[in-house]
Amino acid sequence: MNVQRSRTFASLLKHHRNAAGLTQEELAGQARLGGRTISNLERGVNKAPYRSTIRRLSEALELSGEDRDEFQASALHPVEHSRRGDRTVIEGGFLGALPTARLLAREEELGRVLDALEATEGDSGRLVLLAGEPGIGKTRLAQEVSVHAWGRHFLVAAGRCYEAQSGVPFYPFLEALSTLYEEAPTGIRGAIPERWPYLAGLLPDYFPSRIAVPSEGQEESQRLLRAVAGFVRAVAAERPVALLLDDLHCADGASVDLLAHLSRHTRGDRVLLVGTYREEEVGRGHPLRKVVWGLDREQLVEKVSVMRLGREETAALMSDRLGGTEVSEEVTALVYDRTEGNPFFTVEVLQALLERGDLTNREGRWIRKEIEELEAPDSVSEAISERVSRLRPQTQNALAAASVLGQVFGFEDLRAEVGLGDEEAEEALEEAEASGLIRAARDLYAFNHALTQQTLYAGLSPERRKRLHRSAGEGLEKIGEKVRRERAAEISRHFVVGKSPERALPYALLAGDEAEAAFAPKEAEQHYRSALELAEGVGDESAASEALEKLGGVLATTVRYDEALVALERAAEIYGARNDPEDAGRVEAAIAQTHFRRGTHDGGAARLSAHLESLDKPG
Repeated sequence: MNVQRSRTFASLLKHHRNAAGLTQEELAGQARLGGRTISNLERGVNKAPYRSTIRRLSEALELSGEDRDEFQASALHPVEHSRRGDRTVIEGGFLGALPTARLLAREEELGRVLDALEATEGDSGRLVLLAGEPGIGKTRLAQEVSVHAWGRHFLVAAGRCYEAQSGVPFYPFLEALSTLYEEAPTGIRGAIPERWPYLAGLLPDYFPSRIAVPSEGQEESQRLLRAVAGFVRAVAAERPVALLLDDLHCADGASVDLLAHLSRHTRGDRVLLVGTYREEEVGRGHPLRKVVWGLDREQLVEKVSVMRLGREETAALMSDRLGGTEVSEEVTALVYDRTEGNPFFTVEVLQALLERGDLTNREGRWIRKEIEELEAPDSVSEAISERVSRLRPQTQNALAAASVLGQVFGFEDLRAEVGLGDEEAEEALEEAEASGLIRAARDLYAFNHALTQQTLYAGLSPERRKRLHRSAGEGLEKIGEKVRRERAAEISRHFVVGKSPERALPYALLAGDEAEAAFAPKEAEQHYRSALELAEGVGDESAASEALEKLGGVLATTVRYDEALVALERAAEIYGARNDPEDAGRVEAAIAQTHFRRGTHDGGAARLSAHLESLDKPG
């Protein structure tokens, strides 16, 4: 795919408006247009403005030369970045989208990743991990890699991890594998049922009915890993592949295992793997930490640390965001002293100062206004909170509710959670999007950065947080059975945080079932243990026995026979006490099978025999 670096009319309009220091209302007034017109143009709702509208905006923004030519051309000849069929690459701040601003001061880091990209073209697969603090620009750097990969005719597929979906097995790979599937040659797609049947479970939109595969315990997980690697290698044989995964610190264990497997088994293929993560959030017990350590020892990973910007680089970033206009040393010092070179914090502080009206453009140079004291926000959360405070109360409430849903949320999810009508919800989201705090991405909305979502969430009172989580869970329950199954872990989490354990319980069990069906035993174990804790907490013996039985099955699958026997025997005790011969018989059979696989045949036979004898006794 040939990706041009041209920007859309929407992004150019917003860029030039910000550079001129104008609000949407001020620009509308100067261009003799309606305020909603500017909002719709910047959000891409109106992609075909009249020539008279383009002329008025050009004059109001005082554009000339190349800026005016690019501005007019982007409106009259919209840029579309074709991928395959109806798929297009849109602009945005997320991995998988085209960047909306230039990459600055990352020449060394980008060069290292591009070296790996070049090596990949020569049949030498690579794994590169970009590590750094929140807001440092890891995603933006990865976006630049994807643009270069597109330019070299790579098949680029991206996936993102979110905290709310951290309990869903292989979550970041679901989107990435869907892209690979859609762009793979027809012959490779058609070979999946026969060559890689286990892969079908990770492509639910294309294989809604699971393909029957043999069940052989722990070997199933390995077969799934081999199936994904086989499919990726087959695609790479036709066209080089770049697979990019964002925010791996939120990844589930199954995804981390799959990433490690791909790194080890695509070393001789044209496959570039790129991941980003917050180093400070990958502690001792995090699955990514152990995997990175092992891959580093095997020399299978290159780690690139993304550092803060210096004072001159911060000044260059601010100038770029202000349309290339020079920024005074006084303003640079003010912002840099607060942000210490964190790019996202820098942009947020700059935006807060602009929205306050504390900066002015005088003779082509941005300076502070003549006031005695000019204070910049002391933290990124303060900068974000200040920007949110300028929105209407209804919009503030909608954003607070959206923060409970996670970094990405759907319109229907939000509407159901807060009980807004369609028009009210649309107006709130339009204002939030116009402010730059959220963005529309296909059929979803996303916060402009995880830090924005986290700041809003942290600002909720404990009681309001619980209430919103309960409302979110109830809203997801109403969407349909398919959604309930796919998002069972998310629904359970909402009810747990909302202090409704009895409502969280069935979804914890369902999440375990879904994880087990996806050949992710670690995640299934976590969900079943959560279900057991919830069941014991509410005194539900029936659910406790079900959780114990399923937990025992997963533990046996992962060859942890002693633990499996403890869980199964506890389940048998509960079934026996409830005088439930059918369920008790099923669990006793599982205990006998576990003994057999453990090598303690006599113990299993004796237990099963005792159970059968008890059935023959009267009463």
